[in-house]
Amino acid sequence: MNSKKESKKTKNIAIFLGVLVLIVVVYAVYVNVLKTPKYPTTYIPTPYTGNSSAKVVITEYSDFECPACGSAEPIVRTLRSEYQDKVAFRYVNFPLVNIHANAFKAAEAVECANDQGKFWEYHDKLFDNQKALQTDSVIDPKFYYDIASSLGLDVEKFKQCLDSDAKKQAVTNEFNEAVSTNLKGTPSFFVNNISVDNYAYDNFKKIIDQELSK
Repeated sequence: MNSKKESKKTKNIAIFLGVLVLIVVVYAVYVNVLKTPKYPTTYIPTPYTGNSSAKVVITEYSDFECPACGSAEPIVRTLRSEYQDKVAFRYVNFPLVNIHANAFKAAEAVECANDQGKFWEYHDKLFDNQKALQTDSVIDPKFYYDIASSLGLDVEKFKQCLDSDAKKQAVTNEFNEAVSTNLKGTPSFFVNNISVDNYAYDNFKKIIDQELSK
């Protein structure tokens, strides 16, 4: 009799544990699949600033955490302001992940902002706040959310994009473009097909004006 009771007790415990495991699995599926909104992975090309049909295109391969890129940024902004619709400016993400812990996520963030039509605004804010990125540890994603909020983006949509790694492939594609160009580091600039090794303002302006005069 006791053996039957023990057997029944064991069976009931097994059933209870099975039901418990099932509940945990269902809840996990709900939280990670059903409750979490899926973000589309549609690729939206990075917009040029200035005149996208201009005969002179300045391409910058850059990293939002890179100190040298930050130093070059005021020069680039001066050129953007000075030439406006005479020149097209193109930014290509080249995050140096082996030395910059936050470069790749920052690049994903600017691509998420691009989905809402604010690529360049977000780009500028990242460089304005570059010091927050320059740390050996991965920063709190709230940093990116706050920038999105300050620009009037749909923050929930932005979070879905950034948290889902939806832009990982887009950033990887740009990184691969930079690698295929055999670049030595960041920032790397081209005026049309001319590599600009010295990106001091006067040298930059000289090359641009030469290309515009052709």
